[in-house]
Amino acid sequence: MRSRDHTASIAIGLVMACAILVASAGRPPPGIVGTAAAQAAAPDEAAQTITVVKPKDGETVTHELSATRPVRVDLSAVADEKLTLVRMDTALLVTFDNQGIVVLRPFFAAGKPRDDITVRVPDRTLTGVEFAAIFPIADATLVAPAAGGPPPQDPRVVELMFATNRKAVPGRERVSFSQERSTELSFGAARVRVPEDHKIGQLELPAKLFGISLSRVDETRHFVIKGVTQVDQAKFLDVVKRADRHTALVFVHGFNTTFDEGVFRLAQIVWDLQFKGVPILFSWPSAGGVLNYAYDQNSALGARAPFIRLLDLLETDGNITTLHVIAHSMGNMVVMEALNRATPDTRLHLSQVILAAPDVDRDVFADLAKRVREISDGVTLYASSRDRALVASRKVAHAPRAGDIPEAGPIIVPRLDTIDVSALGDEMFGLNHNTFAANRSLIDDIARIFNNERPPDRRTPAFRGMPEKTDPPRYWRYAR
Repeated sequence: MRSRDHTASIAIGLVMACAILVASAGRPPPGIVGTAAAQAAAPDEAAQTITVVKPKDGETVTHELSATRPVRVDLSAVADEKLTLVRMDTALLVTFDNQGIVVLRPFFAAGKPRDDITVRVPDRTLTGVEFAAIFPIADATLVAPAAGGPPPQDPRVVELMFATNRKAVPGRERVSFSQERSTELSFGAARVRVPEDHKIGQLELPAKLFGISLSRVDETRHFVIKGVTQVDQAKFLDVVKRADRHTALVFVHGFNTTFDEGVFRLAQIVWDLQFKGVPILFSWPSAGGVLNYAYDQNSALGARAPFIRLLDLLETDGNITTLHVIAHSMGNMVVMEALNRATPDTRLHLSQVILAAPDVDRDVFADLAKRVREISDGVTLYASSRDRALVASRKVAHAPRAGDIPEAGPIIVPRLDTIDVSALGDEMFGLNHNTFAANRSLIDDIARIFNNERPPDRRTPAFRGMPEKTDPPRYWRYAR
């Protein structure tokens, strides 16, 4: 395990590692198979060959590796150089002592070297997997401060971890995740830059029409994802263990949300709250379209077991002692169903649970909320009578939603703080369910909830007990 002061890059002498291979009397190191086969393989005239040479001082040379042909990377010419090998997203960075860098991308797919890549070193040709097993490749983890590496130089960069049961989609620039469901739980880290013009409570992105951006991305005006990388479970937990005050925030996005949109939203929440623990996105396979409601419902139910596994890992193996959860829209179904299905030996304990605009049947919600209360220090429900998205959900589901407020009033559950935030407008949560994080008042309230300030009217006089002049109130209402 790496120590706290271990940096992300590890300088190695490639020639020294090659000497170790020669000293092995022509035999592959233990655990390495197929080296001889790779060396003896007949030349493939269709293969792309990349010969790495030392760049000029401070120069960066990028080689785009073919995605359709086998790739041969020849490092023989730099065998006598002192190198640093670093994995960053899907790229392999070969850095030299003159600050020159050679970028080979995409070298990695799904967290490991591509199967169609071979690497030539003196007297030997290795598969990509063999190369990575013999020569240390540092992982440029994106949550650098938590991982013990240098912090990002840009102070407006937010770093977060993620866990997802979406299928990975390797790309040239970075890995992404689709709407397709996976049987595996993948882990990783993401880095997002917050624009200079950011207003608290807003998520500034380029305007779109029918999914097409109407303007170019401008880092001074728009949130920008700077990188996404996969890590294995051990590395994920290593980062989590270094969390400030052993505190974590898990955000579960809602209906009609892509992976990238979930990353953007959590980055905005973390920046606006100035959250100091480790932020973690749990991204379940929402299709990211308003017409995919049934698909998303089934995906939410299928995400229950992966979500419980994540929470169990955080508390059991990640040393997290303060664990907050924010569930949004249909993400509430993931959280509440999962917590009710957890076996007694899971022994979960949550700090603050925030249920924002829950797209869950009211009757089902009332039953599920009992278990959530039992294992949490506090539970808060934000609801609205004017949220058009929840009204639409009610029509599709043919039943009132817990986040809606019909004429009979909001749902009331013992030991759960229900807050009517209808006064924030009919676009409060919007068609994209945004306003729980798109309003300064609610952002400030969430920060106070994390400090365990209760009841709601103690946090701000804007929350009025309802019905008026009752003690204690049945619920609270936001009043402008």
